[in-house]
Amino acid sequence: MRVFYTIVLPLLCVCLLLVTEAAASGDQISLEGSHKFSSGDDAAWASPDFDDSDWQQVRVPGSWQSQGIEVRGGIGWYRIRFVATEDIAHRQTAIALGLIGNADEVFLNGVKVGGEGVIASQYTIAPIERLYRLPDYLLKVGKENVLAVRVLNVYYDGGIVEGPVAIGDFSQLIVSKLNREKTTIALEAGFIAFFAFAFIYPFFLYSRAASERESLYASLCLLLIWGDFTLDSRIFYGTGLRTFLAERILTIIVALQPACFLMFLMHWYQERMTTIIKALLALCLLLALSLAVLPGLEQFLIVADVLTLAYIPIAVLVLFLSIRAYLRKMHEAGPILIGIVGMIVGGIIELAGPSNFQRVQGILLSYYAIGWLATFLMYARAARFSRLQKSLRTVSEKVLIAHEEERKRLARDIHDGLGQSMMAIKLNLQMMNARTQSGEQITQGWLPKLISEVSNSIEELRQIAVGLRPSFLEEVEIGDAFNWYGKQFQDKSGIEVRVDAADSLAASPKVKEHLFRIYQEALSNIGKHADGRIVDVSLRTVGQRLCLLIKDDGKGFDVSEATDNKQGLGLSTIRERAELLGGVFDLKSSPGNGTTIRVEVPLND
Repeated sequence: MRVFYTIVLPLLCVCLLLVTEAAASGDQISLEGSHKFSSGDDAAWASPDFDDSDWQQVRVPGSWQSQGIEVRGGIGWYRIRFVATEDIAHRQTAIALGLIGNADEVFLNGVKVGGEGVIASQYTIAPIERLYRLPDYLLKVGKENVLAVRVLNVYYDGGIVEGPVAIGDFSQLIVSKLNREKTTIALEAGFIAFFAFAFIYPFFLYSRAASERESLYASLCLLLIWGDFTLDSRIFYGTGLRTFLAERILTIIVALQPACFLMFLMHWYQERMTTIIKALLALCLLLALSLAVLPGLEQFLIVADVLTLAYIPIAVLVLFLSIRAYLRKMHEAGPILIGIVGMIVGGIIELAGPSNFQRVQGILLSYYAIGWLATFLMYARAARFSRLQKSLRTVSEKVLIAHEEERKRLARDIHDGLGQSMMAIKLNLQMMNARTQSGEQITQGWLPKLISEVSNSIEELRQIAVGLRPSFLEEVEIGDAFNWYGKQFQDKSGIEVRVDAADSLAASPKVKEHLFRIYQEALSNIGKHADGRIVDVSLRTVGQRLCLLIKDDGKGFDVSEATDNKQGLGLSTIRERAELLGGVFDLKSSPGNGTTIRVEVPLND
């Protein structure tokens, strides 16, 4: 018995497995390998008698593009030869052709046996695995059979792209196909739900927050992504609604996506429209319009190729804007950069990588990359919303503190300056009144002195008014305003202020006022805390932005410690004014090495 369990029984199990595998392999004939192929289109190529000896060899499965095959007019033909066995002929036979990009017609021995999608000028594509039942009378048992497959490709992934490619028992092939599609359809449903949520989420934030335009562009961009994936899914194809009109809507969506995303980034990063950006946006809109109205398939394919090429400069520009925003330390620039890098890497792998990397569980790699981007877009929107809400919760307290500080400053300035001057005028007038009452005549020397006191009071009153509301900014250039206030600060504090600012900087009144306030606040902080002797101020345009640098030679401080202590009110005010303009604030300092403040804002708000 021990010999039976240790030797005989294992041998019987192995033989049973070998017999089962042999029976299973007898149920199918694999058609994967090298077969005849020709680009172009001719109905005679479906005939089994056609001479294809001069056709090229192509690997099946495998996309045309991955094998460097040029296809004229987007249509190509396969001719696959096989010999049907008795086991195959006595079953309900079917042919599995895997995924085909993008529509097909299949002929067995010259007779059409199936097809998915529509091959015509008004085409439709089919994003599903192909499986067609074969009439028994068409199979030639023990003889050569010719399977001709006509394929239309309107995107970059054409031909018999993925397997399995085989002829065998219909019941086995259909069960295998349904098992594979079950996972893919579940993933598609998850993607559709995720993109729907991604679309609704920024729209919800738009309605709840400050109605920022980038929220609208983010919602529109994610809506286009949602529509793109839904229309291109197996789920939508199964509804029977994938018509030529749906195909045109899908291509228009694909053309508009990069333009919409670029507009979102422009508003998110507060960038101005340059000639290059306008040209790329116009190109996307022109291509979308062309895809909507072009009647012919060949013209459509040309426009689709141009659109694919247009993606390259747009991707480079998007990456450049994101890296620059990150280097400028703009809020939420990091998550968006991570999302964009992931999307670009995924697109490159799908376009230029091996064909077996183009899909994961039946879904194009580009959709995973877009899902990656959408995730980080939602995170960035949530982070910005949270930051703004937190800022709003503290703004009331800061406003009250600022009001109290301003009241104290005004009280001090009025008491120490204007109050003293008015008191001196009052005393002089009282002395003049007392002398006139005693019959003494007032000499001419009293009046110039009194006039001087009144003039000083008027000047002090004007300084207080200018400090409250610098209305002169609307009439002078910002460079002149900086020079004037620097001189006033220097005369008052004894700290030398060296201003390097162009006279004509085309900034809006709002930008000028906030920059002037930042300049005032920075000099005030230097006067109170820096113990320095020289302040260097630079105001320059960098592209479409204004860059303000204020550097002192004072004692400096530990920036991390100041950050942990929530900074002073002055630095917080400077940061908030810069962010209010859609700009960035950067602070560098260390004990004994002075302090440098950099503020960069758009020229026009």
